[in-house]
Amino acid sequence: MGSDTWVWQAVAIATAAAVIAGRETWRRFWLGLEDPRSIALVRIVFAALVLADVASLLEPARLLFTDEGIFPAAVARTVFAAPQFAGFGDGLVEGEPWGFFDARGFGRWLGGSRLSLLMFWDSPTAVGIHFVALAMALLAFAVGWRTRASGLVAFALMCSLFDRNPLFWEPTELVCRVFFVYLLCARCGHAWSFDNWWRCRRLRARGVAEPSYRRIPAWPRHLMMFQLAAIYLCSGVQQHGEQWGSGDVAYYALSLEHFGRFDAARVIGLFGEPTLRIATWCIRMGELGFALCFIGEVLRVAADDRPQSQGARLLRWVRRWLLGRRLWLAWAVLAMGAIHVFLILGVLQPLMLALSLVYVRGEELAHAFARMRGRAAPEQPADDPRERHRDDRRMPGRWLWLALACGCTAMVPSIGGTGIAVAVAFVIGIAVVEDARGRTQPSDRAWAYGLTGRVCVSSVLAVHLAATTVWLMPPLPLFASVRAPARTFVRPWIELTRTNQGWGLFGPTPVRHDVFIDVAVVDADGERRMLGIDVDRRTPRPIVQLLGDRMRTVHRRVIGGQSGDTAWTRRWYARWHCRAWALMHDGRVPTAVQLVRRVVAIAPPGRLREGITALPDIARTDVVWTEYCRDVPLGQPAPEVAARHGVAADAVLRPWIRPRREAWLRDAAESP
Repeated sequence: MGSDTWVWQAVAIATAAAVIAGRETWRRFWLGLEDPRSIALVRIVFAALVLADVASLLEPARLLFTDEGIFPAAVARTVFAAPQFAGFGDGLVEGEPWGFFDARGFGRWLGGSRLSLLMFWDSPTAVGIHFVALAMALLAFAVGWRTRASGLVAFALMCSLFDRNPLFWEPTELVCRVFFVYLLCARCGHAWSFDNWWRCRRLRARGVAEPSYRRIPAWPRHLMMFQLAAIYLCSGVQQHGEQWGSGDVAYYALSLEHFGRFDAARVIGLFGEPTLRIATWCIRMGELGFALCFIGEVLRVAADDRPQSQGARLLRWVRRWLLGRRLWLAWAVLAMGAIHVFLILGVLQPLMLALSLVYVRGEELAHAFARMRGRAAPEQPADDPRERHRDDRRMPGRWLWLALACGCTAMVPSIGGTGIAVAVAFVIGIAVVEDARGRTQPSDRAWAYGLTGRVCVSSVLAVHLAATTVWLMPPLPLFASVRAPARTFVRPWIELTRTNQGWGLFGPTPVRHDVFIDVAVVDADGERRMLGIDVDRRTPRPIVQLLGDRMRTVHRRVIGGQSGDTAWTRRWYARWHCRAWALMHDGRVPTAVQLVRRVVAIAPPGRLREGITALPDIARTDVVWTEYCRDVPLGQPAPEVAARHGVAADAVLRPWIRPRREAWLRDAAESP
């Protein structure tokens, strides 16, 4: 263990000690009640944008999710979730029927991370039903009908769709999944929802006069505020390459054919390279500085009830301007809006803008809407009469310090997470004892929960904030000694909460060359045909395209235009072309399919004045994969798929067989 590891452990202990010392600020920031209208607006806009993101998958759905696509269910179960499906049979081997071998196999699947229904049933009809059900659940969540239940169903179906095939994934999918988890924790149906309207209607019918809105716990919205700041900060830290320092990232991003919405030469000629450099630096500085907005909100809560001395007024000015929302939310609107105008990145930027609403308080929204409608003052929310916790009981500080000492034992490898579990159980036990004593201290502040509830929620929040911070540590030399073991330590929690994530668009350096894919098919007669499936500089640019083109993402990932080891996907993509060609040509399976990669370097900054937008002399074309369709497994259409299209394949299907039962039974026999 390196010496710097102890330094980071000391930093973690000091941070925890600072939180305990400032526990009153923690209580007031995380455990209070707030107006529900802000999170309600986030729910509506978020659900609409998730629906738009799902809609962008409709066109490539047959390729991505069905048994006619690149990964039929039997293949997807193996290449994406082999350990999870170790106790499941594909029904392709004698004595190994389709389904789980036993209850232990079902438990193994249930404890995995890819709980996709489409890994069991993936016919076009099943996928269509899945899309319709997901759209209906998202619409119900948006309008607030059975908000909690419809949100859970929508989240489960969304994860089921996304986990079936991550080949199309973009940062948008991570944003959707992570923030959906937080929305499910919020009582986002307490305002601007069918549920709340129906509740008020029934109360008025019984003659009960109650305000239309009830206050809700503030911690889910504040957790979303933290997560949004973490996204920006993590992205900014990882964007440390030479091109970010020189300010050339905007130039290269606009020049990429898969991303640019307009002709790069015209845009760069219109604004000039100096303007693009300034834009690059402003975007990165804004990403690095946006976390100050979150800090400013924490300080605002901490300073609300303090006397306003001269020094306090100066700090208030600093908080309102340098750490204030007016600066950083304005940056978010300008930066995300500009990126969306000039680059085709799907709904990522609209989604980030919508999530910026979590920094706007509900009463501020209410006053803004009241002024728009010419009303004097909006209706104020009332505390839920069933959840009035106005006791000011607090966890004694000595027990918190003792719990910190227990938690520090987690740094001993032989103890690990047991130390944290003991610390959490200890403070919850003390809270239960304090509650049982029944001692109350009146308070003018309403809390979201009683003492035990506050301690439980605080414990979960502390664990989650620490785990998220550790998970988002960038791959820099500064964290080299602690990043891998720390991420391994928090991985179970991150996977349990479905908040595994990674950020850093165009980081650490942008791509400085375009990578295109083409497919050459050698048909049964020996004729070689180029399909021309990818974009090139002659392709008309979809200026009005609001949703992303997912096939461009798939093409970049298959051919190697994005980071990560994706070369293994080429064989499956080529075999899919074998099957697709046969289905479109009366069942005639081609002789071979070749994947052709074309790499074109982007002209460096300064060359556009010479009228050059690419460097053809550096362009290269090579065949990166060849599949002989008649000889490889799944290079031929399955009989049921061919019958679905009204054709008969002229080559017998060679199945892709991966038996599991023998290994599963052997593992069961060896297990204690």
